[in-house]
Amino acid sequence: MPRDTIGEKFALDNILDVAKPMEAAIIQGSAGRSPFLFNDPYQPLQFVHASDMHGLQDPWNRMILFTNHYKDYLSFAIHTGDFSGTAADWIDVCARAIPCDRPILQSTGNHDRADAQKIAGDGAKALVHSHIFNHTEDWDVTYMDCDYPMAYYKDFPESNIRLIVLDLYFDMEKQIQWLTALLNRSKEEGMSVITATHQPTANLVEFPDTTFTTAMDWSRVYKDYQNDYPIVHTDFEEPIADFIDAGGDYICHLSGHHHRPYFGYTERGVLNLSVGVGNPWGNWNDSKRVFDSEAYDSFNVVSVDVNTHLLRIIRIGNDLDYYLRRQSLLSYDYKNKKVIYNG
Repeated sequence: MPRDTIGEKFALDNILDVAKPMEAAIIQGSAGRSPFLFNDPYQPLQFVHASDMHGLQDPWNRMILFTNHYKDYLSFAIHTGDFSGTAADWIDVCARAIPCDRPILQSTGNHDRADAQKIAGDGAKALVHSHIFNHTEDWDVTYMDCDYPMAYYKDFPESNIRLIVLDLYFDMEKQIQWLTALLNRSKEEGMSVITATHQPTANLVEFPDTTFTTAMDWSRVYKDYQNDYPIVHTDFEEPIADFIDAGGDYICHLSGHHHRPYFGYTERGVLNLSVGVGNPWGNWNDSKRVFDSEAYDSFNVVSVDVNTHLLRIIRIGNDLDYYLRRQSLLSYDYKNKKVIYNG
């Protein structure tokens, strides 16, 4: 039987079996503290975070099937870039995708703009926008004011959280002004902030004691490879760090790109959560991914409760690395930089 046929059957039949051992965690991740004991004003926000699917249909459909099954506990999904190998992949995969009962937000990755690099002027941005932002009917987001916007924010007032999604490749100067003003407004309004792009905000220098950072020494392998770790400093690092220094309630920055997990702080104190690759292609991974096994899928369910400054991460699918470290669960106090549980 051809692999694609097996893959489609596997996509329909197996992801819920893979996720079943984490079901209690998914339920608890959506829950707040007992209203009979506490008077917390806000609800936890829980969502799926995936990245770097690179145009592969199976893991994309499996993530959607998971989201649909657990939609009562999830508000949305976000894919932080490199959905495609080329821009055309996005159209192909979306055309064959299972309909999702929750919005799937996107940010632009370096591979998503690959075709556009051959085009001069505004045509490059228009091409990327037409491929990555052509299924946004249910997003309900506020875009930056410009042509073909790929930076936007979405508020979750019941959770007191503002998610700001940024674009690393176009309108950088205007985005910095827009982001700075939006962060200032978030502080005035008392909103907690999550940001997201394809890459971490800057090089990470401080790592809490968790298994959600790769344990391999990649600097010995890629000494001169600028697209890998150490991470290139982005223009968004400074306004985010300034927001933190000014007393803004910052939760974390979501990203992918490096194909391995990272959980740590930049020199200026920005917490970055980088999810591992969604595509099971293994050349940059720190774990082997095998088709038709529990190691095939890899994405996170992320939960935030601003009442207690609690960040919770649940790994779906591949949850062991080369060293056999378990990467299933993380409960973290992002205000006090305290690991509550990791297993």
